[in-house]
Amino acid sequence: MKAEVFFTKAIWAEQRNMKKPNAGFLCSQKITLFSVTSLAFRNNAYFYPSKFTITVNVNETVTLSMKENEIHEYPTEWKKDGVDLNDTKVQPQSVGQTSVTFSDTQVGYSGIYSLEYYNFDIKKRGYMRLIVRACPSGKFGNLCDKTCPQCLNGGICHDIIGTCICPPGFSGPTCENGEII
Repeated sequence: MKAEVFFTKAIWAEQRNMKKPNAGFLCSQKITLFSVTSLAFRNNAYFYPSKFTITVNVNETVTLSMKENEIHEYPTEWKKDGVDLNDTKVQPQSVGQTSVTFSDTQVGYSGIYSLEYYNFDIKKRGYMRLIVRACPSGKFGNLCDKTCPQCLNGGICHDIIGTCICPPGFSGPTCENGEII
C-alpha cells in the first residue's frame, strides 16, 4: 500500500531571516492520525531537554525540564509553539529557571515548548515536545470508553485507535519485540 506523504518544515517567525534557523519538521499522510514530528536545534544550545518528547494522559500532572549547557545569570523564558506562556491559554502550576509544571493537562497543552534566556540569543534555545493523549490512562476511542492493550517496553496506547505506539527499537502489536538498532 502506498500513501501520499507530505513533509513540512516549520520555522519560528522571529527566525525566518536567519541563515541557520532552528526548525521543526513534520512528516504526515493525508489522514490526520499519523504523523512524525522532529525537532532540530543547535548542538551548542544553552538548554537541552531531559527528554525530547514527553507523552501524558489528559488530566495528569507533568513537569518539563531542561539542563543548562552554558550557565548565564539571566532570567529564562518558556514558550509554547513560539509564544510566551503568559500569552497562551496554557496555565502552568509552577515555573522555574529550567522547569515548568502543568497540572490537570488538557489536549491543548500539546505542542513544542522552548526555553531561552530572556532577550538573549534566540538561536540557542532548547526545545522539547509535549503530547497530551485525549483519554485517561488505559483508555482509548472517541468516547475514551475502550480499554487499551498492555503496551510493553515504553509503548503508548494511541488514544483514538488503541494500537501501541512503540519506542525506537521495539515492534509488534504490544511492542514486545526488541530490535538491535
